[in-house]
Amino acid sequence: MIHRLFFPVKKILSKFFGTYIKFSFSQVGEDLILKFIIDSLKLKNITYLDIGANHPYNMNNTYLLYLSGFRGVCVEPNPTLYNKIRLHRKEDKCLNVGVGIGGAKSGIYYLMDNSLLSTFSAEEANKIEKNGEGKILKAIPMDLINVNELISLNFKTCPDIISLDVEGIDVDILNEFNFKIYRPKFFCIETISYSTNLTGVKSDEIIQLMLRNGYKIFADTYINTIFVEQNLFN
Repeated sequence: MIHRLFFPVKKILSKFFGTYIKFSFSQVGEDLILKFIIDSLKLKNITYLDIGANHPYNMNNTYLLYLSGFRGVCVEPNPTLYNKIRLHRKEDKCLNVGVGIGGAKSGIYYLMDNSLLSTFSAEEANKIEKNGEGKILKAIPMDLINVNELISLNFKTCPDIISLDVEGIDVDILNEFNFKIYRPKFFCIETISYSTNLTGVKSDEIIQLMLRNGYKIFADTYINTIFVEQNLFN
């Protein structure tokens, strides 16, 4: 329903206030930054891979792109949220799996009471629980797929955008990413450790990994860093 009302409501509000209204569904406006680059470069037929999509639109980095007519693949291991994505984003492909590391084909998904903190990392889940920041509700056996296989099986060409938010294993996934074969135009990656009072630690490891592989920082929202392929603006 929300996608049917979005543009009419946006038009009415813009006319009422006499100015251009921008809506964001991301945590800190990451989708507006991505849309700004896409529009500025007049890019067409954008595709995306949303790994750790979580909710179909609340704090989601790709829903604004979906509303703009772009399509992609959403990966969400949480069964409840997976079903919500399928309901609200019928034209996206949705996968109820996790992304595996080191050839693993199955793993344990730790479902937390705060869905944003759910993870495949036992160490991360136990740390969150030990620090009193969340509680493990359930440990769910889950099929896993390697990130490169995920792309090869679900895209005809490399997706233009990869949004990555997988609590604790982001850098592991990026270490296995085949940058020689796949060159997305943009990455939106969570690069801060979780905290409840903005004291999280920035992951220099992720930033340096992306720089080494030919990506540069376009924007940083504290929570996420948006990287662009270094030749994109040439």
